[in-house]
Amino acid sequence: MADLLANDWATNVLKNGNVVKTLAFEKTFELGATDVYARYRGCRMNTLDLQLNAKQNVTANWGVMGIGSPNPDTAIVTGATYTDPTTTPVLNAALAVIAAGRDRRADAPFAAIS
Repeated sequence: MADLLANDWATNVLKNGNVVKTLAFEKTFELGATDVYARYRGCRMNTLDLQLNAKQNVTANWGVMGIGSPNPDTAIVTGATYTDPTTTPVLNAALAVIAAGRDRRADAPFAAIS
């Protein structure tokens, strides 16, 4: 989020800013005995489409712009550590939205994503 909003977190607050932040991404292509790693450098976060719909999985689509990618490599980045993917369950908006107050009308306000 800090990269998208071009700023740094300060006391758990993130405000829109103008701090240029670039990232590098790596895509691993598992080809059996020899994996191939494509690296994308000079990337900047461009857009975020965050969908928080009741009783639906939370989805996020990130827009990323990059300036280039060298030829794929067969070796990992020197000193890098690769961990297995997480098994954390998908975040569901129904589990994180709490009704505010006792009014259960359809138009009653509700809030709090925790």
